[in-house]
Formats: sequence, C-alpha cells, structure tokens
Amino acid sequence: MAGLLLRRSASVAATIECAVDIKAVKPADLERVIVDSTVQSKAIAHPVDRRLLEIARHKVVHAARRAAAG
Repeated sequence: MAGLLLRRSASVAATIECAVDIKAVKPADLERVIVDSTVQSKAIAHPVDRRLLEIARHKVVHAARRAAAG
C-alpha cells in the first residue's frame, strides 16, 4: 500500500510541477489547497470481452434478419 501511495504522490507532484512549468497555475495558487477525500461507491458496470462479444453477436443477428426480410 505504501508503494502505491508513493507512486501517486510522485505522480501528483509531477503533474503540479508540469502545471507550474507551463504556467497553467501560479505557485501562489498552491499555497492553500482544499482536498475533498470523500469517496462514494457506485455501481459501475465495466465492459468485459464476453459481454461485448454477446452485444456484437445480437447486433449481427438483428442486422442479418433485417437484411433477409427486406
């Protein structure tokens, strides 16, 4: 877990450094930062190959039936 936090911290630091370098943010703007650390779980359905293949199969069957009927 500590390794993950260190990688994230390094990533955040690099992002901030880049933003300052390209003048997207001023260093003075970073003197006080408010962080919202609340996390809410959500029911997110991540597509999986099996599901995507089944959806594609249904679409092909539907298109074939339409082509045969017309």
